[in-house]
Amino acid sequence: MKKLGRLLIVEDDLTGLGLAICKRLVNAMEGEIGLESEDGAGSSFWIKIPVVEGELADLPAIVAPIQILNSSLSVLLVEDEKTNQEVALAMLEQMGCTTTLVEDGHKAIEAIRNNEFDLVFMDIQMPGIDGWETTQKIRDLKDQKKASLPIIAMTAYAMKEDADRCYEAGMDGFITKPILMEKISEILQSIETGKTTITDRESIEEMGDVFVSLEILDVNKLEKMQSDLSTAGFSKIVSACLTSLTQCNKLFEEAHVRQDFEQMARQAHKLKGAAGACGLGELFYFSENVERKARKNEIIDNSSIAEELRELVVRSSDRLNDWLKDSSLPPQPLEGNID
Repeated sequence: MKKLGRLLIVEDDLTGLGLAICKRLVNAMEGEIGLESEDGAGSSFWIKIPVVEGELADLPAIVAPIQILNSSLSVLLVEDEKTNQEVALAMLEQMGCTTTLVEDGHKAIEAIRNNEFDLVFMDIQMPGIDGWETTQKIRDLKDQKKASLPIIAMTAYAMKEDADRCYEAGMDGFITKPILMEKISEILQSIETGKTTITDRESIEEMGDVFVSLEILDVNKLEKMQSDLSTAGFSKIVSACLTSLTQCNKLFEEAHVRQDFEQMARQAHKLKGAAGACGLGELFYFSENVERKARKNEIIDNSSIAEELRELVVRSSDRLNDWLKDSSLPPQPLEGNID
């Protein structure tokens, strides 16, 4: 198959994402998608979408303002990926929150035992105990006030069964990554007004499936994030992303040599998170596909996968750096390493 952008490469170890994305879009419009295929002749793909003929209207764009909270909520952020840490910290700071950051479930439980919080944002995939198990352990605490603390999952998993698992673990709701400031604002306003049910389980699809652009770099996403956040906060996000891309790709290549599927999946997941946060669409979907294959132990000892990923990481980093130069945004130094 010829290339139609990086996403539609078909290799022995990868499958293209184009049709899967098309199916999601068509389903969202209550349509149908199908194909007719004949050996040696080729395939024809078709879609049917219900539409009603209308007239063009010159309507002004309506952007709902993001509410900046006047009072300060105390928030515990449980997240191990550096870029997502910086995104959430910058958004919560912008909305007036006091935020404590921990990187794993054990530290989260200890922080809750020793401090008072109004809300927890909980990552799902973490080293040690995951977000689901961490939540269950919090719910089992003897202090009933701490055990009933509102917990919101922050997850890259947007399927309904994943949302169901969040609720079964005792979570009060979930938002999907890449994190949107509007969703953070909705959650905080719910806590401010004393709402007990933060996310309606029956409308779970509305909270998930954040669509990431297919572009190598979604400039509109970066510009919106830049306008929503402080200069320092936004700069830290971009710096964290660039650092994550380099270090996670290096760790992926080392794991690939060892055929360590668990570590390959972990690093691909981190790459997906960093790419999604900064609008690097091609890398986001490619990493998502690699992660899925690694979790199924389907990545054989084939250097082409690591080479494809390395090339895409370099191209994505270069494009983001070019945008940084054009925007005259000063990078912010980061502390620590990405494991």
